[in-house]
Amino acid sequence: MTRPSVVGHGIIASHDAAHDIDTLQRYKVSHILNVAYGVTNLYPDLFVYKTLRILDLPDTDITSHLAECSSFIDEARKQEGVVLVHCNAGVSRSSSVVIGYHDAERGAFV
Repeated sequence: MTRPSVVGHGIIASHDAAHDIDTLQRYKVSHILNVAYGVTNLYPDLFVYKTLRILDLPDTDITSHLAECSSFIDEARKQEGVVLVHCNAGVSRSSSVVIGYHDAERGAFV
């Protein structure tokens, strides 16, 4: 399993990390933003989940999901939580969501 990347107020990872209870506990994850397609949420009684099934295709408009993702991350931050953002591989969709969130936070993304 690839080691999760800690970025700002959260963690970017693959679905492997989202399914590994030891990793989730080690990083003190409280909220999980699942932007993968076809990946189930294994621990609904232990974590707060938000699931958006976003396809990893060139014509997918990830920006149309950023407001909803940002609201979830903001709510977790208000609760002093740690958010794990994951897609299938932890490379494109999860990273795009986190970059979009940080750009919006700085006022760079509208």
